[in-house]
Amino acid sequence: MCAGSVRYNIAYSKQTKRWTVKPILEDKDYTYLDDLMEDVLFQRLHVQDNTNDLLDFDTPQTLCLPHNIAPIPPPSKDSLITAHISRFPVCDV
Repeated sequence: MCAGSVRYNIAYSKQTKRWTVKPILEDKDYTYLDDLMEDVLFQRLHVQDNTNDLLDFDTPQTLCLPHNIAPIPPPSKDSLITAHISRFPVCDV
């Protein structure tokens, strides 16, 4: 399905230590998450087992992440898009 214009995001690869562009494929659909979270919560509250003894829900968990993991600033998105070479064939509309 090739329709519309291709949109890109820039991303830093920790493995190659370079900035690259990645195409944005489609919007994500998270409508299933409400049911999933409800089922998980129901299982945690109503199923009797010993796993609740191992978890400490009273202590808040904090996570410290750096603002940017890339040691070099990103180049412009336009220059990355022009340098991008895909392994897949381009759709002609």
